[in-house]
Amino acid sequence: MKTGTPPPASSSQWQSTYFKRIFKTVLIGTSAVLLTALTVLYATFYYTTLSYLNGVNQRFMSNTFSNIRYQTNSSYKNALKAYTSSSGTILMASTAAEETEKLRAMRDIDYFITQDPLIHSVYFYNSDTQRIYTFGYDLLQSDLENFFDREIVSMLENPADVPTKVFSRTVANSCDTTDTSDVSTRVLFISSGDVVVVNLTLSKVFGGLQADSTTYRGASTGYCVFFNQEELAYSCNVAQELSETDTDILRSALDKHS
Repeated sequence: MKTGTPPPASSSQWQSTYFKRIFKTVLIGTSAVLLTALTVLYATFYYTTLSYLNGVNQRFMSNTFSNIRYQTNSSYKNALKAYTSSSGTILMASTAAEETEKLRAMRDIDYFITQDPLIHSVYFYNSDTQRIYTFGYDLLQSDLENFFDREIVSMLENPADVPTKVFSRTVANSCDTTDTSDVSTRVLFISSGDVVVVNLTLSKVFGGLQADSTTYRGASTGYCVFFNQEELAYSCNVAQELSETDTDILRSALDKHS
């Protein structure tokens, strides 16, 4: 008997080894195909979801911008309509009207102004009589020296200092209270020399964004509103303070997008 020579493999042993190799090959191939398919499926789902949410966000931002612009422009137009009305003509006339007639005109304008939910207050400045009339939150008339909104008085006395765009500020609600409101202010100069100042309540202008029907219900409804890409005017969460990192990110975004 020769030593060192393995016994010949039986037919059953050869078939067992052969099928094991086939099974191993099929298993590895199937696993690779499944893994590739799952990876492609995950990537497709991931980017499709991101694309969808990005589209939702873009529509939300577009609708938000359009809605706010429409609402605020409507409020500005309402203020100008009140100014050009017959009652406004009485107050803005160069000749002084009877006090009872002026009071009736002021009440008519005030009633019209208060129908607009966005308006906090409106000022009419008569350049001829140098009187200023307030409607909305308070109803009064005053000269510039005694008018409670000193910031606006300073602008009326120095027109060059008036911002060319809308600006945000905190304004006293009236001369008889220490309560204040956060408003966006727009100063409208009339060709006759008169001035119309419109104060819109920020919480009413921007507060409805979280209830926007176009927003995907699973998306974040947190947002900040900047005036002129510089001043943080409003946030949906007033108690939340922006960190230095948050501020840097926002500044970067504002530099890239108008």
